[in-house]
Amino acid sequence: VAWKTIGQPNSIDRISRAVALDRLSHAYLICGMDGIGKVTFAQDIAKVANCLEMPKSSGPCGSCNQCIRIDSHNHTDVFIYDVKKDLDEVGRTTTMVTIDQLREDFLRQVHRKPYEGRTRIFIISSIESMRSEQSNILLKTLEEPPDDVVIILLAR
Repeated sequence: VAWKTIGQPNSIDRISRAVALDRLSHAYLICGMDGIGKVTFAQDIAKVANCLEMPKSSGPCGSCNQCIRIDSHNHTDVFIYDVKKDLDEVGRTTTMVTIDQLREDFLRQVHRKPYEGRTRIFIISSIESMRSEQSNILLKTLEEPPDDVVIILLAR
């Protein structure tokens, strides 16, 4: 079993059981301080939702095509949106997902069927930095989620 998440046995168990029972929720909110492993846990959810060995095991195998492609950020059904990146050490400008990118890319992708995996995963980080226009775009999808889609929201 190849969970990369450390120190969250209850969360790992809850996700493992949901996948084994085919009852993965359409959305998850993961909150916590920077550096505690929110992105790692979100990627583990993406792997467990698409791993070829699930639900035979209690976690992603880490060695099937799906797990390897997700680990290498090269999976056609896993999307990561960073709403806001922090300033770097020299104070250069931030990188944000624009309204147009969210509207055009996210809304176009979220309604497509999975291409190579079982589930399309959308990881959206720094949601506490979203402007109201961005959150309105997301809210509609959260209220009426498409089939075979899991949206994972990450917040501080």
